Amino acid sequence: MVAVGQKRFPNVAIGSISADSPGRGRIAFMPKKIALISRDWLTAKSGASDDFSDKDMGFSPYFKDISHAASKAGVDTLLFCLGSHDASKLGELSHVDLFPIGTVHQCVILGIKRKNGERVEIHIRAEKSAYKSFTQEFGKSSAKKELKNNLRAALSADDSNRIVGQAVILACGETNIIQTRREPKGQIDDPYGCLSTLRSKNIQLLLNPIHTYMRRWEMGLKRAALSKAARTVVCVWNRTNSGEAHNPWAAFHKGRSIEIEEIQPIPPIPKQPGIRIGVLELPRDEAIGDQAMPHK
Repeated sequence: MVAVGQKRFPNVAIGSISADSPGRGRIAFMPKKIALISRDWLTAKSGASDDFSDKDMGFSPYFKDISHAASKAGVDTLLFCLGSHDASKLGELSHVDLFPIGTVHQCVILGIKRKNGERVEIHIRAEKSAYKSFTQEFGKSSAKKELKNNLRAALSADDSNRIVGQAVILACGETNIIQTRREPKGQIDDPYGCLSTLRSKNIQLLLNPIHTYMRRWEMGLKRAALSKAARTVVCVWNRTNSGEAHNPWAAFHKGRSIEIEEIQPIPPIPKQPGIRIGVLELPRDEAIGDQAMPHK
């Protein structure tokens, strides 16, 4: 029986009421299968209403099409690359835009731009508005210490807007909170205690939506290191030129790169081939939440 103030729905278990969200349930977030949604400007079909060369368009007007395509693949979580939607120009997305009738996914994570900047928002099917949201603190290794300390505080807080269940979200270049040494090359430094915080909070999944491809050689090493602390790291970005990796996503599990399959058929949205969707079924030991959920 579900107590008053709690909500239950498939793949998202609801526990006791959270102090940081009065009247709302604390979610034990347990994704099994994640859709990674990217805009590929090299294959995009341009038009008056959906020109992907205009970064402000985001994924409009295809959110419902994307949700249906992802749901058919059996995913429970949709992770969009950042720059997902410009609400200041195109209006706010409705709950039905993100969770159309006939879909089964339970969570959507995306970047919404408004006049005061972009916020990363976490939406769940049981809530009509964003469950949690935050702004990106920094994007480069050279960022000011103050900004990195802000992120450290956000990750450490009991009521962190970055954490849902045992999953954490870092936006774009915030993964640069850890550092690599030139000598010996590739050694990881953790001056802000990010890795130890992930371990102490028993984080099992790190989601990293990105704006554009991050070229620096050390990004693979950092993602691998983060996955040793958070078990699985999943990234997705906008593909903007031919010099980038062909696939606009990456994932690491316990320090090793793992494969992400592209949803079939390709393209999943025939009227806009610039939309690409990867699918990652989390490794079987990756039940995210208070208890493991059996894989069928």
